[in-house]
Amino acid sequence: MRDGRVEVQRYWRLDYSEKLDLPERICAKEMLGRLAGSRAHPSRERGAARAFLSGGVDSSAVVALAAEAMSEP
Repeated sequence: MRDGRVEVQRYWRLDYSEKLDLPERICAKEMLGRLAGSRAHPSRERGAARAFLSGGVDSSAVVALAAEAMSEP
């Protein structure tokens, strides 16, 4: 807000100038590796693992990887 007026301006812009030119299988392997590294590590206490899902592919993938790492549902 400036002088009692709301000012609308862009505060960021995506830069698409640098593009990766890699095969899809390499990109998928890299993404899976990064997601696996970011998953929550369940506690030993029963029922301690929690997740909030946004409904997006990224949060669903992280929860799926965490579920694989658990010994029970």
